[in-house]
Amino acid sequence: MEFSPDKAKEIILKYSLKANAMQVWKNRGKIPDQYADANYTPRSDLTDHDRKELGRLIRVLKNEKIYALVIARQEAIPYSRIRDAMRLQSDKRYVPMRPENILQLKKNVQELRISVKKVVESLQNKERFGDKARVDVTKLLSDARLNEMGILCAGVVYNRHMGRRSLKSTIFEDWEVSEIRDKLSVFLLESAF
Repeated sequence: MEFSPDKAKEIILKYSLKANAMQVWKNRGKIPDQYADANYTPRSDLTDHDRKELGRLIRVLKNEKIYALVIARQEAIPYSRIRDAMRLQSDKRYVPMRPENILQLKKNVQELRISVKKVVESLQNKERFGDKARVDVTKLLSDARLNEMGILCAGVVYNRHMGRRSLKSTIFEDWEVSEIRDKLSVFLLESAF
């Protein structure tokens, strides 16, 4: 949009912008096109509730058992927004996340937690792997949002799981049931909001 002092004053008053915005626009010779859009809503400050939700979400996304980058891609949110929100508020590069982005990411993590909880509940009070349990665990551990290494830890269970993946086999030992159930239960506790 072409710069005009009258239009610039009107936009500055309408959106409560800083006074030096007029000088910047005058030097550039144009007003940003976003202000011409009637549906444009400027970024609003987060409420106290949103800040708490953002803090909880960031704590969960920092968990080594979750790939935050994959979750961001699934929700079509630039990963840089998550990285900016993870910085300390005293950092100059800190930018709070928009409430709608917080809601999207939280919903994605909740869906992941629900799928983990279903598998944990199906393994409850079992000492043997049934065919359905094997398929469910394999499907869950192949979810791109989960870091298998972080969940199973570098140990016998992880090494056996990776060996099964490379051979396209789903054979599980019965002694692994309780260990996998315990590790997934720990993940549920760590990823709670």
